[in-house]
Amino acid sequence: MSHDDLHPDQHNLQQRNPEQHDLERRDLDHLHPDRIRIGSVGVFAGDWAWIPDADGAMRIPVGFVGTLIDTWNGWAVFTCTRQVAEAIVADQQQQRDLYRQDLTDQGVPNGELQTRVNQSMSMLTFDGDTIVADQRGLYDDPEAIERIEPDPQGRYVVMGWNWCWLPVDKEAELRLPHQYGAS
Repeated sequence: MSHDDLHPDQHNLQQRNPEQHDLERRDLDHLHPDRIRIGSVGVFAGDWAWIPDADGAMRIPVGFVGTLIDTWNGWAVFTCTRQVAEAIVADQQQQRDLYRQDLTDQGVPNGELQTRVNQSMSMLTFDGDTIVADQRGLYDDPEAIERIEPDPQGRYVVMGWNWCWLPVDKEAELRLPHQYGAS
């Protein structure tokens, strides 16, 4: 990845953001899932992200850069920048939109679509600097709303200790902030 591949506002991130610096290194072998340890930078994806490629081989097409801070029941817990958190929120919304379209294509009545999507997937949104994870439909619990605040360094743990995240190979398509119009 060259500097030309980055959003113009991101050119100086490597001085403030070790994850960006690691992505700009030509040798990315240190990002291999087997080398990720607590405190190291890695690429992470949800266990739900596996899809078949054109040859039928399973792969994870989307990964998010972060720093591993913990493990939970064998799953990765990572912290990330606001830009990466925005990309996770946008990707989740895209998944919800795709599922809604699949349901529409199956003939699910319009009045049932939102309920069916909410019963299958969490809804992530931003409220200022806070991520709101609405899982009320998923758990049939009117109080299943989680608010994820950034830490003092402005970093987020998006659904850590809740969703099943795993380190993935560097060949996953990294979702960078400019792909979602994030600032």
